[in-house]
Amino acid sequence: MKITNTQKGPRGLNAVGGPVLIEPGQTVEVELSTAEKKVAKETGWFTFEGEPDYGPGDNNKPVDTAMSPAGLLAKADELHFQTFKAEARKILGDETPDTKEAIVTALQAKV
Repeated sequence: MKITNTQKGPRGLNAVGGPVLIEPGQTVEVELSTAEKKVAKETGWFTFEGEPDYGPGDNNKPVDTAMSPAGLLAKADELHFQTFKAEARKILGDETPDTKEAIVTALQAKV
């Protein structure tokens, strides 16, 4: 997928192949995990090309399912913090804490 940095400063992504720094206005072609793509979209810093444009009610749209609290805790050390937090938000909702330690504690309470 092609991703363009729309900001005035460089921005980074955690691509499947490793970290990628994108300069202002630069377009790169990288592969992102589903969770990382969601986080990148939420920042509003990038435009995305080369992905399906799903409309309302499109039954072919991938389902964005949350991991179980135990599953996410098992991957806590493997995931980039923003990806970890985005996955935790699927479980904890708007009450998701801001620090990794607090998120881990909240997830442990759900196990």
